[in-house]
Amino acid sequence: MRNGPSKIFLRLQKQGVRLTRARGAIIDLLIKKQTFLSLADLKKGLERKKVRADRTTLYREILFLKQQGMICEIPMGGGKKGYKICEDGHHHHLICIRCNKVEEIALKNTLAPQEKEIARLRGFMVLEHLLEFYGFCEDCQ
Repeated sequence: MRNGPSKIFLRLQKQGVRLTRARGAIIDLLIKKQTFLSLADLKKGLERKKVRADRTTLYREILFLKQQGMICEIPMGGGKKGYKICEDGHHHHLICIRCNKVEEIALKNTLAPQEKEIARLRGFMVLEHLLEFYGFCEDCQ
């Protein structure tokens, strides 16, 4: 991760955001793992840290961090979602369906022109898009 933990906490501080015990622990877990964690993984991690956070609090904190652009969310299959620190802007992923390895990728060309054209032709207001590639990583092939 390019920005490191101190920049994330500094950014929150500059925005005047209160750093609750749960929020700090969630950020810390995501920084240390540097991989996508499910809500269940986060809940277990909070319990190990002896930080009490019910399901509602966990959902609220995840939503807040997503809205701040500090974490990203990807579908992990089976209705589960994964969360990871992602401060480098919009990007896409390669997701191995066997070992769950996730690799960030950058596209050479932005999808913005196609997105605008789709919106114009269909009268559709695009809020965001997801483009994830599912398959087998080199180790699992």
